[in-house]
Amino acid sequence: MNIVHKLESLIEKQNIDGVCYGTNIRKLKLLEVKKHFTIESDTHIMGLINCTIFGPFKYGLIITADGITWINQSAKNVKENLDWQTLANIKNDIKLVGSKIFFGNFGHLDMMESRRCSSIDAFKLFHNLLDFLSYDDKKEIINNKYSNTIYQLDLTSNKELYNNLMPKLIAIFIIADGIIAEDQVDLASELIMHEELIDDKEQAFKLIKKTMDEMLECINKSFFIFNLKINSLINELSTIKSSIHKERLLIIIEGMAKNTNGFGEMETLDVLDSIKSKLL
Repeated sequence: MNIVHKLESLIEKQNIDGVCYGTNIRKLKLLEVKKHFTIESDTHIMGLINCTIFGPFKYGLIITADGITWINQSAKNVKENLDWQTLANIKNDIKLVGSKIFFGNFGHLDMMESRRCSSIDAFKLFHNLLDFLSYDDKKEIINNKYSNTIYQLDLTSNKELYNNLMPKLIAIFIIADGIIAEDQVDLASELIMHEELIDDKEQAFKLIKKTMDEMLECINKSFFIFNLKINSLINELSTIKSSIHKERLLIIIEGMAKNTNGFGEMETLDVLDSIKSKLL
């Protein structure tokens, strides 16, 4: 039995109320998920957690052979995803706060509108799946012994990390001096549009705006909080192993830094040096 089948068996064994799996997932529901989550028609779906109050499955989480993907109702059309290797790496950072499950620094799943599945049960399910991957099967995954589905994790992990972190780094340099200049925003738009490693351009633009809003809110509170937020983001870079993605990030951040109003100031140079230390 391969790992995908083992994961499916584990999800079925948990038998959590509100988690659809296997033959319990109706064909109509699968069609709704693939439409609203814009995933490939041949994607292997192992489980669903519906967080839509009424109508078709637009919000919630899906468990696939590649990892997990979710959309929160509070952030419509913003799709988040994590592969199995990344999830295994951040297992101890997956926290439950009220109705929200935080996946380290990679976002959260808001289960406030979940019809039947409780946030506690979902939280336990994620940890049980990752506990399962903590033994020999995880070693096989990390060693990349297989050639398809969840076994191409090194490549998928770096790609997902790059798609998640690159827009956030651009946002840092746009607001490094606390001012959003039009020429910096234009440069960011050009970078995203011409970056072939970014699959979802619209998502990247949204992530830049979201990060800028969060950072500006931190600046308004204090530069200490702002620096903590930046430090947390920069630390995520250490998980990128691909030399191609590292080199591309270095080129982009140096270009953004030089075109930032605050370039030459101590704060901007400190951020640039911190990022380089994680990538070099």
